[in-house]
Amino acid sequence: GYLATLAGLAGGADSAYINEEQIGIKELTRDLDIMASKMDNGQIYRGLVLINEKANPNYNIDFLKRMYTEEGKDHFTVRDNVLGHSQQGGTPSPFDRNLATKLAAKTVNWLIEQLNHFASLDVHAETPNSAVVLGSRQATYTF
Repeated sequence: GYLATLAGLAGGADSAYINEEQIGIKELTRDLDIMASKMDNGQIYRGLVLINEKANPNYNIDFLKRMYTEEGKDHFTVRDNVLGHSQQGGTPSPFDRNLATKLAAKTVNWLIEQLNHFASLDVHAETPNSAVVLGSRQATYTF
């Protein structure tokens, strides 16, 4: 349920169902009714519902999609995406390989710079500010 919970928080999900919390048809219907009401009142223009693949063996993504499609047909349209399938990958695309090469090269160069800079010092990387994250900012990769 970790991925679904964090994705729900980060993406502003209307509902997130995880295996650590029991769900039933009453909760699903209540959440659907709340989303339809918000859309009818103009409070939201899109909805996001997340479900962990092990949240419930009976109320799975296929069930939710059919339920939301049927019960919400006068309020919204429904699309689904199974994150696990997206993350499982497959054969890397040329873009994936290019990105991986750029990130690896940037990381190795940064490590070499750090080793040269701190070679003569006694370094202890035990504090939170000793952690480094490589990210993208304004079309460049930066630490």
